[in-house]
Amino acid sequence: MKRILRILAGFVVGALALVGLGTAIYALLMVSEKEHVPHGVILQDSAQGAQAPPQPRPGSPPEFRYAFPLSVYKSPYLLLKVVQTETDGSSRLKRGISGSGREYEPDIIVNVVFFNPGSQDSRLLFDRPVFIQGLSCPGSINDSGQTKILLEVLTRDSNHDGVINAKDNSVLFCSELDGTGLTQITSDSVSVVQWQFAERRHSVVIEVKRRPRDPSIEEGSWPRRLLWYNLVARSFTYRQLDTLISRAGKIVLQ
Repeated sequence: MKRILRILAGFVVGALALVGLGTAIYALLMVSEKEHVPHGVILQDSAQGAQAPPQPRPGSPPEFRYAFPLSVYKSPYLLLKVVQTETDGSSRLKRGISGSGREYEPDIIVNVVFFNPGSQDSRLLFDRPVFIQGLSCPGSINDSGQTKILLEVLTRDSNHDGVINAKDNSVLFCSELDGTGLTQITSDSVSVVQWQFAERRHSVVIEVKRRPRDPSIEEGSWPRRLLWYNLVARSFTYRQLDTLISRAGKIVLQ
């Protein structure tokens, strides 16, 4: 009987030893598994659950590209429009009729680059955020009288709605054929309605409108004025026309 008890006790001790050995081996395997987790992978307790990956912000940043280059008549420079490509479905500038009678640019043009392939000289026209609604440059012998480049541009949020778009004041600029001498012709306080060349393209006639302080006044009733600008002298001319229109008004009111 004693011999049987000794045999049973031996089995129990052996079983306990095997259990302890198995536990130790399992612990070593777990430590080894943790040590070989790839860098950057976070081990989480199953009770916590997996964390969701960060979600990208809605919309994508805009992309920019060059439009096909335009040749500038009697100039070694090419004109390249910098076009913003919409990737987030935002509303684009409204189209309309430009002062030269052509449609507004169908793309969102945010700048212009002048590039001379011969000398590889290049320059950026604007150093601030703008939207270029219309652009006129001499492209052939039919435009030989045009010695300046004209641009109709949106430069600031004039109606204070948080965005720069076709509802804001448009401003007329001119530059030399190589992109130098950029000059703002009309004031930020008025908006260009239409414009056209005059005097063999040496001058430009501009109709502008002024936004009234009273927001209830409809746009069709905004005050308008006609301006004459000499592109060669870079100054406004024919100021006597303002005097004549005042006299015409007085005659009507007599």
